[in-house]
Amino acid sequence: AIYERGEALKAHCAKLLKAAEDKVEKIRLTRDGEPAGTEPLDSE
Repeated sequence: AIYERGEALKAHCAKLLKAAEDKVEKIRLTRDGEPAGTEPLDSE
């Protein structure tokens, strides 16, 4: 029962992590260093 609970929590956390990673964006800056918008972050 404890093992199954751990597996369920692992799957839940992996799902939350994937959703958070999908939301991460990189801030684009102008030559003056001012924010100019966002773009998808290249994850390697």
